Amino acid sequence: MLKKILISLGIAAAVMLLLWAALTQFGTWRAAPPHKGITALVNGHFLTMAGDAPEIIRDQVLLIEDAGIRGFVSGDAVPDGARIIDLNGGYAMPGLFDLHVHFGGMPFADGRSFAGMMVQFFRGYPDARRQFLAHGVTSVTSLGDSYPQILEMRDRVAAGKLEGPRIRAAGPMLTSPGGHPVSTIFANNPWAAETNAREPDTPEEARTEVDRLAAGGVDLIKAIYTAGHRDQLPRMEQKVLEAIADQARQHGLQLVVHTDTRHDVEGALQAGADGLEHLVWLLSSDTTGTFDRLAALQTPVVPTLGVMFRSLNEAQRQAVLGEFRRQHEAGIPMLMGTDAGNLPAGSSLYDELRLFTQGGLSPWQALQSATLKAAEHAGVAGHLGSLEAGKLADIIVFPVNPLENLAELPRPDLVFLGGKRIRTD
Repeated sequence: MLKKILISLGIAAAVMLLLWAALTQFGTWRAAPPHKGITALVNGHFLTMAGDAPEIIRDQVLLIEDAGIRGFVSGDAVPDGARIIDLNGGYAMPGLFDLHVHFGGMPFADGRSFAGMMVQFFRGYPDARRQFLAHGVTSVTSLGDSYPQILEMRDRVAAGKLEGPRIRAAGPMLTSPGGHPVSTIFANNPWAAETNAREPDTPEEARTEVDRLAAGGVDLIKAIYTAGHRDQLPRMEQKVLEAIADQARQHGLQLVVHTDTRHDVEGALQAGADGLEHLVWLLSSDTTGTFDRLAALQTPVVPTLGVMFRSLNEAQRQAVLGEFRRQHEAGIPMLMGTDAGNLPAGSSLYDELRLFTQGGLSPWQALQSATLKAAEHAGVAGHLGSLEAGKLADIIVFPVNPLENLAELPRPDLVFLGGKRIRTD
């Protein structure tokens, strides 16, 4: 009997090991070796995204050396032995940024079952990583994902073990006890609530949570400061938000704040937030001075228009675009983020670009919101966000001019990440 039990246990253990290997090793989309040597991109148009006015460099060759951009040279100055890639008249530009994503929601956005979601989780969301890069999104900011798993995935991508976009990660969101998303999205999923959120109730608890996250290696902090559009949820106390902001500053961490109403924006500005997540409707019509203060402070807003549009009728959508236009015209920086996870990875950014232009931005301004301006907000403009010598060679190549075809922009023909050509098929 004992022998049979041991054999059964051994078989069960073997099955579990095989299942674990299947979940964590196979289908993870491992990274190809890094780019070495010199590659010359020829016969292309280059949108540098470096200045306020549109700049397209023609009749030049862009040299990539190892992971970085060496610079532009004339055709007769290409070094001997360089690898030549003909862009066939295509339009090259820096890789795109999505400043608001949730990897954990992406399997659901793709229509997967819970079991399918768990497979993606254990494999490090390979499908989402693939879709981001296939659409030229080479940098993302995770604003609420399972912790510490999201940092482990970030580090594996950075170390060249997994293929994927560069990841900045906030880890879990800081919210009020019973606030969003604990009592909304995660109401029936205590595991997700535990790994994706923290619920400090006092300034002291808030400081402790920020200290723990900073020690754990997060890149920024995200706080939820809202009671919902109808004041139906517990709201974080102002003194708790201010403690979060102060402690984040002490660690040199950026703080971005989820806001839904004018009251939320006022509290976030009072705390010294570095950025606001989600456009606040009707803010420009307020008479309390909040709109003027936001404009004066130039606090960036990541409006996530596409995810808002899902639940609005056409008249409401036009009203939101009008609000977006007024905030943009007031000089409030509008930056690119989609809330991917609630929307598909990669493709939703193209929809957001179109909405930005419908809201009054020029195609150049919309593209800059997803390149140089996004890189500045993320604190990485020294090495990303524009095609300039010394920056990393995150480059995407479209078959058409994005400045003239933003409304129907196809996926890029070529994607380079750190000089390495990415193959997503």
